[in-house]
Amino acid sequence: MSDKERDAGNEGSESVTYTLRNIPAELDRVISDLAISAGKPKATFLREFLESSFHDVIDQFSLRSPLVATLDDALASELGTKVTEQRYHSHFVTRWNREYQNLLGIETEEELRRVLMNNTPYLRVRANQVLKGWAAIPRGISLTFTLFAEIAGRDKATIDRAWNNIFYSQLPDARHKFYRDIDVIRALKKQHAVCGYSWTKDDITVRIYRPDDYGHGAWRVLLILDQNTITQTWNIPFPVLDGRRFTTDPGYDAMINTAPDSWDKAFRFVDGICELHLYSHGVGEEENPTPLPSVAEALIGSVVHELL
Repeated sequence: MSDKERDAGNEGSESVTYTLRNIPAELDRVISDLAISAGKPKATFLREFLESSFHDVIDQFSLRSPLVATLDDALASELGTKVTEQRYHSHFVTRWNREYQNLLGIETEEELRRVLMNNTPYLRVRANQVLKGWAAIPRGISLTFTLFAEIAGRDKATIDRAWNNIFYSQLPDARHKFYRDIDVIRALKKQHAVCGYSWTKDDITVRIYRPDDYGHGAWRVLLILDQNTITQTWNIPFPVLDGRRFTTDPGYDAMINTAPDSWDKAFRFVDGICELHLYSHGVGEEENPTPLPSVAEALIGSVVHELL
């Protein structure tokens, strides 16, 4: 059991005094021995231990760093919105920050500064993934986005832990969207797909993978344009492939005029990506005359022909 009361700390800052009860005598002996070994009073030793164990370096850096503030303002200006100066805080944010520190091995503000600098090129991409329709963005959001981009560049085990410990949601398609967003940033970092197969040519990446709930012969396709490529919307005809059929995810569908009064289904890019479904049509996957690498090559060819 513990009680606490608030005090005025040094230089006007607020501090909290804890009163702890029912500490086992054996634990008290260990604490006393460690404090003696450290050459510090027991209260000082315990306070410093709590500070080092529970200090939220991410929260403090996001509030104090001029670079984070500058990136927040630049991002808001680019999105045509504003940064809220009122601080948003909850126990979820504190827990997520702790998970970020553990996953990425972050202990100091200098390590956070390196993460911020290394992943600044992916801020706009992450903003396009999650900020559409926001009237205002919270202060410190640029640091949050660069932490996500840093995780995207790590190994699959770290990415899976991030999904389970930070981003997990039971909302439909949430898991797909998380790994899709990860793979978009991995493609821009020139890294292999976290799941499925990946092909890159002419600044276009095609990733083909089968979600757990998809049947044999059914695939999802993610097309990603390099950031150096203009990412306006185009209508692109599907390649005609023996034994394969495409459909688009909502939002990426288009129509193309192939003859007078004749229209065919097509696809388009939105913010540099496009999502399709691919099926083995009229033949089993093992016997399909058009293997997946040929599908990727044909899609890249169609994009290059129309856009580049």
